[in-house]
Amino acid sequence: MPFISQSEFEETWGTFLRNIIDDFPMFKFTFPDIRKIRRLEAENNRRQKEVADAKKSVNQLIELSPETLASLDLDALEKLSKLLSEAHRERQ
Repeated sequence: MPFISQSEFEETWGTFLRNIIDDFPMFKFTFPDIRKIRRLEAENNRRQKEVADAKKSVNQLIELSPETLASLDLDALEKLSKLLSEAHRERQ
């Protein structure tokens, strides 16, 4: 087996390896700020809790009779009706 010099080895294999490395695309990834991630996660958790609370409240309202709802303050009923109408429009 013939002996090759280090420079010949580096020239041969260095070029070969450089060509392989040059074929790989270079990706740059900037990891998002952990504070932003935590803030978004907290906001998402808050929103999920609001939705869960709203579902519970709606289910409680559905269980009430019309007579019970009619006995409530007229202003509160109007606000509830307006809120439901707005929510319905948002869904469309």
